This record gives sequence, structure tokens and C-alpha cells, in this order.
Amino acid sequence: MARTFKNSNPEVEFPAAIWAELVTTAGYVLNCLRKSSVKNKSPYEVWLGQKPRIRHLRIVSSKCYVHVPDKKRRKMDSKAVSGYLVSYDGNERYRVYVPERQDIILSCDVVFHEKIVNCTEKVSLPLPENKIENASDKTEIENAQKETKDAEYENAQQEVQSPSARRGTRHCRPPPYLEDYATMAEAFILEDNPKTFAEAIQRPDQPDRHKWEKAMGTEMELMREHRAWDLVELPKGKFAIKNRWVFCLKRNPDGSVDRYRA
Repeated sequence: MARTFKNSNPEVEFPAAIWAELVTTAGYVLNCLRKSSVKNKSPYEVWLGQKPRIRHLRIVSSKCYVHVPDKKRRKMDSKAVSGYLVSYDGNERYRVYVPERQDIILSCDVVFHEKIVNCTEKVSLPLPENKIENASDKTEIENAQKETKDAEYENAQQEVQSPSARRGTRHCRPPPYLEDYATMAEAFILEDNPKTFAEAIQRPDQPDRHKWEKAMGTEMELMREHRAWDLVELPKGKFAIKNRWVFCLKRNPDGSVDRYRA
């Protein structure tokens, strides 16, 4: 879905930095859609107990105009800047990519210019100049057409009478790289997930602390195998960015615990 958002509007070419915004938008939209596996309820409705708001949804990557407040512009400046919708910020504000500034603007005062891009064009082809004038040639062509139709009819009857081969069914699964985004989204919604490292490991009353510890060890081992980082010396005057663990229970359709993710 994120790739569709990126390529759906030929008027704009999103940079690679916008990919994370589009992936987040895809997860946001999928969480608002109904799923047959949970009695035609959306994931949002299952976890929060209420239906999601969808009145604010617009066509992603569509062109729009963001109003510039009076305090941020001069008298002769334009009152709006043009951009393209890439994501949402709650139910009120939109995240708009402005190519002119190479930046994303957050605003609730946006006018959208939604349209369906038509990629097909009508082309008029000239009629062939050569005409059939010879009556004998015309008769031969009609006979050949009749023989072809008879042969096609016989082949069609044979295909109908013969049993059709069964087609194999393939179950489509999302690519593995999207699991981390789904895990993070579920972790912020579920209430029974540990919020901190201390809550998951250091509390003696936590019955699953050994399973969370194993999940963290598995994640660290995967990062080492893929060389996810390089250890370097911190430059003077610079501060390292803090991080934290995100814990999530992966559940089966019936609600039972499938595995522990960290």
C-alpha cells in the first residue's frame, strides 16, 4: 500500500525520506478497515472499543494547498503553499509534503484537490486503404472464416466436456519488513504490554519476565547478524540519542498469545 501511495500521483516524485511517512499512513489506514477474521471489525475498534473516525481521510499523495497564517507571511506573500498529502496527525491535522521547501508541514487548514489521474488517451487509427474488390478472394476469405469458427466451436466443446484442472490456492502474507511497524503499532494500543524495561524484567511480580528477556536476546542477536550498528566514539559536545525497548504480545485470532516480541 505504501508503494501505491508513492507512485499513484505522477505529478510528484517523493524523496526516500518520505517512505517512513507513507508506511505509517498505510498502517493507519489498515487499522481503520474491517477484517473478516475479527467479525468484520477493524483493529481500531477491537482494541479501543469504538469505531474509528474516517471523515477526515483523503486521497494520499493528492495535491493540496496549506493556508499560511498571517503571522508567518508578509503582505505581498502568497496566502497558501501547494503540497501533497503524505500522512495524518490525529483526526484533525494533516502532514503535507511541500516540494518547494523539501519539508513536511503540519496543518488543519488544508484544501485538497483530489482527482483521478487518467493515464489512458484515445487514439484514432486510420482505416486501411486497401479494399477487397475481387469477388473470388472475398468468397475464399468467408470460407476460411467459417472453417475457423467451426474449429473454435469444436475446441470449445471439448474444453467444456473435459474436467477442469483445480487451481492451487496461495495465501498472501505481508513482507517480513512490515512486522516491526505492526509490532510498534500494536504495542502502543494494547494495555497489557510492559511500558518500560523495569516493568518487564526487574519487577519480581512479573510472571513473564523470563520470556521478555528471551525476546530481547533474540532481537539483539538479529541486530548483530544484520550489523545494524557500528560502535564509534562520541564527538565532543554531542549527545547520544536515547532509546528504549518496545514490548508487544503477538496474538492469535482467538486472542491467545502466539509469541513475545521486543
